Amino acid sequence: MAIIQKNKGFLIEIPRALTKNGGTVTIIGDELEEPDWCEFESVCAEYLLEFRNGQTKIPEEAFKYDRNLKSVLAPFVKTVDSSAFDSCNQLESASFPEATVINSNVFMSCANLKSIKLEKLEHIGDNALSLCSALERITLPRTLSAIEDGFLFFGCMSLVSIEIENSGMFDICDSALYDKERELLVRYPPARSDSTFKCDAVEIAPGAFSDCNNLVEVILPSVRRIGAFAFFPCENLRRLRVPNLEIEDDVQIGHLLSDTGINDCSRLEVIEISFRNPLFEKLEEEARILGLKHKIFRPIG
Repeated sequence: MAIIQKNKGFLIEIPRALTKNGGTVTIIGDELEEPDWCEFESVCAEYLLEFRNGQTKIPEEAFKYDRNLKSVLAPFVKTVDSSAFDSCNQLESASFPEATVINSNVFMSCANLKSIKLEKLEHIGDNALSLCSALERITLPRTLSAIEDGFLFFGCMSLVSIEIENSGMFDICDSALYDKERELLVRYPPARSDSTFKCDAVEIAPGAFSDCNNLVEVILPSVRRIGAFAFFPCENLRRLRVPNLEIEDDVQIGHLLSDTGINDCSRLEVIEISFRNPLFEKLEEEARILGLKHKIFRPIG
């Protein structure tokens, strides 16, 4: 016999044997007007979570820090609010076949998440899929139209493959995720084994190469702008070639040296920039002031 109780903004059904043997916690009622946000006090075994009642929205922080949740099946949910499953360290799989929006930090720090299905997703919020260190592969749906700025797949150290299905907004080339015109490099998979990468994008998104520790050389002949923490950190990166990078004032010099993550690339030796840039000497001076004496700025062109 099951226990029916109010919890986390829902009416839930908990098997009496769950505390000993695990089982499935089922959402059977609509969201309550005055939800009780207490933890599952009676649950101390690993469990599966199933939304069976037509629930279309999971509230903010609904299952945050849940240490026993192993799997989620939500066939009717369309919106997952911020941090709903943040830091669910035992969560291994999640299926949201109808979800169109996952907001910021939804699966952040789900260290054991290996499988996620988002078949109708349109919008990914900031850090929604960050620090999922066990995630190896992900397929993004053709419906995806918006990725908020901010470190897509940041800290996903095992991610080797990103795929997308006939999207009108994004594209895949050489395993990397771009916008449709391939002018913006959105993300390179951190666990790819290649030591050299070259692309013709004009802009690098924030965090695009973060944790890409197999890369030794990155060649970006057309890049004019690099987002924050784009290379934070690439532990084995030794050579970065950016001949057309825009450096027009002291602010852009500061951004390159302090904000892009190159100062955290401990093995980075050579950064090649156009010798035609009038601020080249200023760049070298600022690098010395910041203690980046081991990084050689080599003029090319």
